[in-house]
Amino acid sequence: MKFSIVIPTFNKQQFLERALASIENLEFSQSQYEVIVVDDGSTDNTRAIAEEHARRFQHFKYIHKKNGGVASARNVGILSARGELLAFLADDYVIPSDYCSEMGKLFEDPKVQVAKPALSTRGNLVEKAELLLYNINMLHALHDQGALPKRERLEPTLLPKEAVEFKNATEASGAATIRRSVFERFGVFDEALQTGEDTEFGLRLSKGGIRPYLLPTIRVEVAFRNKLSKSLIRSFTYGKNISLVNAAEGAGAEKADVFRTLKRVIARFSYVSLICSYAPSRGDYLKLYPVIYLKTYAHSIGKMCGRLLLKSRAPT
Repeated sequence: MKFSIVIPTFNKQQFLERALASIENLEFSQSQYEVIVVDDGSTDNTRAIAEEHARRFQHFKYIHKKNGGVASARNVGILSARGELLAFLADDYVIPSDYCSEMGKLFEDPKVQVAKPALSTRGNLVEKAELLLYNINMLHALHDQGALPKRERLEPTLLPKEAVEFKNATEASGAATIRRSVFERFGVFDEALQTGEDTEFGLRLSKGGIRPYLLPTIRVEVAFRNKLSKSLIRSFTYGKNISLVNAAEGAGAEKADVFRTLKRVIARFSYVSLICSYAPSRGDYLKLYPVIYLKTYAHSIGKMCGRLLLKSRAPT
């Protein structure tokens, strides 16, 4: 079997239906892929939706487990998968019909170990801000020393036109396809992290000499967190976990103090201006600025709290 499509899900029945419907439209032999839905303790109608779609696939697994976070759900999917390539999809992703066929062509090159598609969204302002930040992070990873290219609009795109290898470490999960041998060599996702587990895994791969590839000809439509409060909480939690990941990787922990934080708040205005300059229009710039500023601020506060947590755990 070529592909195992792994979908971790938790109380996202309204999105899971759409995600599974998009997989049904794949222009790829059903004998060459399986679908594994890992239900991380949902209390909504997830089971019924999964079972309804199960009969439409030649190979389908629905696994219900106690809630333990997305990393543990992915790991359950890894253990259950039979495919040579494991394609991880979020429950709010809609994949194009050529997803498996195009990914399969890329993986014909044996040096390709991990590949990610581009993302798109039709969502609201918060979702557009999420997508812009995601694309900026990819641009950092695509260029030497994280430098951004000459400023241009992200429409139609700043991303390359053909498959390209990332030059810097990047996350390795959301909509990523990964060879089974990668997990055999590097292990699975860190279940101690509620967010940031994909970044930690990407750092592990980078230390082992593996860089993901970007396949921009494939665009996956995603419904990001469309409520600002949830988006900010995620940014905060991600920042906190990144501090823990960096500490585990041996990166020096910076001091957490009010003056340093205030200095960064001031510097953030110019940084957010740079990010928003990649927005499609001046109107989008003005709309996105406050949302992205709040998200980057929440991320920094999370990092500071992570450093304080590390300090409290340090032996005296």
